[in-house]
Order: sequence, then structure tokens, then C-alpha cells
Amino acid sequence: MLVPGVPPLSLPALLTPEGKVLLPLAPVLELTGAPFEVDPERGRATVARPRGRGTATLDLPRRTVTAAERTPLGDDDAVTSAGEIHLSAAAVALLLEAEAEVDESVLRVVLTRDPPFPRQERLSIRERRERELLLARRPEASRQAGAVAFRPRTGGGVLEWGVSSLFPDAVLPSHAYARTGVGVLGGMLQVGASVNARTAGDPALGELTGSYLRVFPGSDLLRQLRVGDFVTEGLRARSLRGVGVTNAPFARDALFGEAVFAPRLPPGWEYELYQNGRLLGFSDASAASPLSVPLQYGSTPVQVRLYGPAGERVESQVVYLVPVLQIPEGRWQYAAGAGACPQRIECESAAYFDLRHGATRWLTLLGGVDRVADTAGVEYRPYGGASVLPAPSWVAEVQGMYRSFARASLQKHAGGTVSGGVSGGIAYPGSGAVTFLPSTGPRWHLDSSLRLHLGGAAGLNRSLDLTGRVEAPLEEEVDRWRVGVASGVGRVLLETAYESNPTLSGDVLFLRATAAVTRGVPR
Repeated sequence: MLVPGVPPLSLPALLTPEGKVLLPLAPVLELTGAPFEVDPERGRATVARPRGRGTATLDLPRRTVTAAERTPLGDDDAVTSAGEIHLSAAAVALLLEAEAEVDESVLRVVLTRDPPFPRQERLSIRERRERELLLARRPEASRQAGAVAFRPRTGGGVLEWGVSSLFPDAVLPSHAYARTGVGVLGGMLQVGASVNARTAGDPALGELTGSYLRVFPGSDLLRQLRVGDFVTEGLRARSLRGVGVTNAPFARDALFGEAVFAPRLPPGWEYELYQNGRLLGFSDASAASPLSVPLQYGSTPVQVRLYGPAGERVESQVVYLVPVLQIPEGRWQYAAGAGACPQRIECESAAYFDLRHGATRWLTLLGGVDRVADTAGVEYRPYGGASVLPAPSWVAEVQGMYRSFARASLQKHAGGTVSGGVSGGIAYPGSGAVTFLPSTGPRWHLDSSLRLHLGGAAGLNRSLDLTGRVEAPLEEEVDRWRVGVASGVGRVLLETAYESNPTLSGDVLFLRATAAVTRGVPR
């Protein structure tokens, strides 16, 4: 008995007076690896159909085989002998929905099927796993090299400049700038100047900027030092001219951490994990052990292949999300700084201290305080928040700052038929998004989005996007709302939205169609 790709099996067979070979059913089914049950006393047998699409049944009393359809058996196609059911090669092929080739000269029967038999698939899977794991280990050995030592060198630089002008113009000023950067003692020194002028009679307005950034990659306490003009860390980013320090790495780590993947599978099932076409690991049918998935910042798509005992094959994708606010488990990260506000529009001087901690792989806590000084005095604004990864493809964030804003969001990103999210918050004047609505007090807002991945159904191109927003002064009625929908038909993107806004002359309906035009480039 022979199944391609499977070690051959020698079986005792019966020979009818007409020369037809009858094979013992149970050993043949074991050779194929398909789940089965054989009851010789009742003259019945069941076997899983290809890819697990139900079962095929042998009924000896009725002399029938029922698979894709019911087929009668000949009188010499089946017999029970010595407590075991024997079938002809043709009857075995009917039961397994396969093809049988009989070579009587060498007493050989070959069974073939498309899709393959479960045992063929398992052997093929095992060979592929061994081959891919072997290939995956080779580059790892070549990368076993020590870290490159950081050497604080001086030298190298770049110069950038630009000029734009509609002179004379009373609205758009002429603008000229120049910036240069030089490596100094392993750090980056930047100096720049810009000039704006409107008309010949008006004085030119100039601005000088300068900063120095020094990185200490080997230190856990201090990794970055900034002096001069820089942008602050924390929940409120502002420009400062002063000093800032942090132990955050200058270049974000390639990997955030690892996630444990442990699906619940029915008995006899096994799975494989792939990332970017590379096999991460697998489990066999006897022990579905959990696997570790290396996570990177942003999205980490992982392909999952499930294999059933009857040759079932299911493929799906899981997307792990790691936002930039997330800190690896167990790590503490701080940032602090102080200086003058160059523009002196929002403040005269400011200082800040920001502290973040990776409490677990899925929970990052943050807190800090901003000190802002202006002509009205000094104000301290403490803040706090958390970033949570409740499940793959889900991200939840909560943030709040005293007398500034409070906001929360829950997002489900790509990884299925439906994605979207909801967010909302309260913002004091000057602390939230730019708005043209006159307001002297805090306003609240609520945003929602929903994306349906249609896959080209009903002539639509891949997805249907639904959006909505409502906002209003705190403890007052809604004074602005907007709903929208967008989708594509072929290469045309259709968008429509309806908005009610007191700053507009009545409610407004927006309609827009955008066509993508491509043209081949001759070679």
C-alpha cells in the first residue's frame, strides 16, 4: 500500500475468485491519517472528508458509500472477514474521495488525492518547519557581533539656506534663512538665523536659534542632554530656550518586548506563527504550547495558520499594536527641562518634569508637572495618564492635565472586518484643538469612526468609512455636530458630510469626488 510522500505499508489482502483485491480498511485509513471509526460488527465505518467537510460513511448492510453523493457497492467490493472490514481499492477510493491505482503484477495499490491526505500534509508541514527553522538560524549566527563602541568625535557638518520673496507685498513677507549643523564632541551643534521683511520702509524682523544635543548611549541615568532651542517632552509640547535632560534612548529600540500567543484549539489541532514570511514557531497536536511574538513599535502583524486532524487549514491574521507612549515592562523613563519661551506668546518661562513607567507589557503609567510663568504669575499644572493594550489590535489611552484638558480614547485598528474607535474629552480655551467657535469656558467633544472592510463587495473599493463628531460648551447644549461617509468606486473616492455649525450660514452638506488617474511610463 502506497501513499505518495508517506512510508509504504505492507498489508495482508484478500483475493476474490474474479481476481479483485480487497484491502483491510482500518490499516488503510491509519495510513492516510484521516480521523475514522470502524465498527465491523455493524458493518459501518465513518471517515473525515477532505478538509474536514463532514464525514463519509460506509454502510455494508445497505451496500452503499455516502460521501459527496451516495454510491452503491458491487457484491464483491466489500466483505467482513476475521472481524475486519475489507474493501476493494475502488471502494476505498470512493470512501476517501481519492483515486486508486492498482498494479496487480507487483501487488501494489497507490492512493492519491487533492487536497492531500492529512498524514501527507503533516509530513509536508514538518519538513517545511525544519527547513525554515534551519534557514532562520543561519543569519542569527552571522549576527553574533559585539556592540559598536560610541566615540565622541568632532567634525563633519552641513549648511542649509533658502530665500523666498514676492517683494514688495503687504501680506506675504519676504523670507530668508540659513542653518548649519556641526558635530562637536560626539554631539550635534545647530545654529540658524532667519529674516522676514514686508516692504522697503518696514524694519526686518530676524531671529537667531541655536541648540546642542549630546547623546550618552552607554548611560542608564542620562542619555540625552539638550541645550538651547528645543521642544519639551510631556503632554504639552512647547518651544523652550534652555536645558533639557532625559534617559530616553535617542533612537527607539527596534523591539518593544514580547507577547505570549496561546490560542485555545480543539483537540488534535496545531498552529504555526509567521511574521513577515518568517516562521516564529509552532505547536504540535499533542501539546499546544504558547509561543512568544517579538513586538515592535507601531503595528506588528502576525499570520496564524491552523491545521486540523482531518486536513483542515485556516489562515488568519493578528495585529499587535504598540503606541509610542508605551514603555517596555519594568523600565522607568524621565524627562526634565527649564528655560525661557522664545516667542513669549503663551508664557515667559516654563519648566517641566515627566515620568513614565512600564508597569506591565500592556500598561504604561505616566505623570508629571508643568510650571508656566507669565505676566499674571506662576502656575503649576500636574498631569497624569495611562496607555493600555487590552488585546491585540486594541489601544486605550487616558490623559489629563489640571485646568488644561482631559481626554480618553479606545481604538481598534486593522486586523478584521471592522475597525474604528471612539474618543472624547474636555479642553479649556487655548488647550485643545484649534477652533473658530467663540468660547470663554471649557468645551467637550466626542468623536467616533468606523471602517468596514468590504473587500470589493457591491462595487465598493475595499472599505466604507463612517465618521461623526459632536461638541459643545461644558454643561450646555450641542452647538456643533458633523457626520460623514466615504468610500471608493473603482478609482474614484466619494466623500459626503453634513455639518451643523453656528459659525457657518446654516447647515452645510459637503460632497466631493476624487479620481485617481494613472498613466504608464514608457520604458
